[in-house]
Amino acid sequence: MSDLSIKRPSKTQTTKEKLMQDVAGVDGNVKVNFNLPRTLLKQTKIRCAEEGRSMSQLVRELLTTYLHKST
Repeated sequence: MSDLSIKRPSKTQTTKEKLMQDVAGVDGNVKVNFNLPRTLLKQTKIRCAEEGRSMSQLVRELLTTYLHKST
């Protein structure tokens, strides 16, 4: 007997389950999505390219610094 299902593939998982699988990375990282002014994004991309690092690295560094500040 085959393991194939007669159900539509889109109906086998809930939308929430699909989104959680898309967002959660295999290494425990998650994707983050937020809005930025277009000019700020452009300037940031240019600076990151000049410094040879990714925007992800920059954001991780900034968040880590922010969280280590005393309140």
